[in-house]
Amino acid sequence: MPRLKQGRLGAVLALMGALGLGACAQQPRPEVKPAPKPEPVVEAPKEAPVPKGPMTVALLLPLTGEAGGVGAQLLHAAQAMLMEETDLGSTVASAAASSGVSAAASSADIRLVPFDTRGRPEGAVAAAEAAVKAGASLVVGPLFGANAQAVRPVLAEAGIPALSLTNTYAAAGDSLFVLGHAPEPQVERILTLAMENHQGRVLVVGPDTAYGRLALSAARGMAAKGVTVVDADLYPASLNYNSLVGRVRGLARKPADVVLIPASGIDLVGLSSLFQYFTQVGEKQLLGTILWENTRAVEREISLRGGRYVSTRLLRPKVDAASLSLGGLLDGAMDPSGDPAGESTGKVGEVGSGEAEAKKVLAEALMAPDPIPAPPEFEAAEPKPEDLTLPPREPDNMEALVMDAVALAQVWSKDRAMPLRDYLTGGQGFEGASGRFRLLPDGTSERSYSVLELTRQGAVLVSAPVDHFPGTSAAPVSLPRHLIPQMGQQNAPGEEASPASKEAPSSMTTKENDHPA
Repeated sequence: MPRLKQGRLGAVLALMGALGLGACAQQPRPEVKPAPKPEPVVEAPKEAPVPKGPMTVALLLPLTGEAGGVGAQLLHAAQAMLMEETDLGSTVASAAASSGVSAAASSADIRLVPFDTRGRPEGAVAAAEAAVKAGASLVVGPLFGANAQAVRPVLAEAGIPALSLTNTYAAAGDSLFVLGHAPEPQVERILTLAMENHQGRVLVVGPDTAYGRLALSAARGMAAKGVTVVDADLYPASLNYNSLVGRVRGLARKPADVVLIPASGIDLVGLSSLFQYFTQVGEKQLLGTILWENTRAVEREISLRGGRYVSTRLLRPKVDAASLSLGGLLDGAMDPSGDPAGESTGKVGEVGSGEAEAKKVLAEALMAPDPIPAPPEFEAAEPKPEDLTLPPREPDNMEALVMDAVALAQVWSKDRAMPLRDYLTGGQGFEGASGRFRLLPDGTSERSYSVLELTRQGAVLVSAPVDHFPGTSAAPVSLPRHLIPQMGQQNAPGEEASPASKEAPSSMTTKENDHPA
């Protein structure tokens, strides 16, 4: 009996234990939160080691091929920054790049080494790789947007910043900075001033190039600020003057206050003449970008009087036509965004607007094939004594970009107190031959433009650039500036101009596109 009771007691205890375990099993388990994932580590772009001795600056320019003449002019402008410390004869000889072989030029702080991109993305990549092997600390160039995008990963991997000469923001990034004059901020500058004068209704007309499409997109992007693009016509670049007459007649009847013409050369003069003919005096004010500043006929064209345009200078100095070089070459010649005459979309007034269109325009501007500029005559021989007696001249807008890039390297190389990339993106910005600008960390640039108006006496200032950039209280750092010694293809005042510097024929047919500036 005691054993039986003992057995029953054991069974009861066993049953209670099982029930207890079951109850424990049914209780919810405490929630275990996963450990937070560590924040991704964003590595700063690799920085090339601070050089000792003269700083090697690589010039990635089209020294041969279709744009070889332009590259030679830009090379000469870059080397002009060192001419006070180098022999003029050897510098001018090395600037003659028709053979594609150019010697380096050096000063106490800078060593300029040119590399030929041949004006093509594959050539630009090869030139960038050669620049890396040569120990470059800074790259100046390339000239075209597609070329700049092609070299960007090569230079980023090596930790070498680049000051590209393109005006296409789509190429910016990875310490490749767009130094060129992009059309978007220029359009915003000129149309903002128009809005202040209660001129918000805009017509946009010009040749159908990447530059023109970017300008049109920028104008439409100001709708929130009160700008209304009443109509737009980007006509085929090959359109002749007679075919343009009817198109301008229709545009002239539109209820607009201003006409934005993102063009230069014969396109600009032809359009201004037609608007003068089809409109009453003062009915529609003509507006332009910095492209007007590179057009020799602007200040003497009666139909442009009263027109306003964006400028890098407080007042554009009057220069004799015979002393112009790259400005004459590039009038209606090329666009570093790489836009060709190519296929044209013609009438674009009905095209949709918005972010999608803007992205499409940027992509087209970047990937368009390179243009075919008409190269100037360029002597590869040693300079003649009579050449060296010609007075030096002011750089044009394209040459000024190269000179400012070299000047940035000169100023930094004297003390090298901070990493080069930090110096380039210093908040207060710079003021040089190409105007007031600052480089932003994302690779784009911000510029402070003036606005000039054309009068019987020439261009006069109507709106000055800001003294300092937003968010800063200090004035931009002043960069050294130099004139450019003239070379063999230049003509003394009174002499017959060379074929490369003569005015374009009186026709709206243009083989090439607008240069940027």
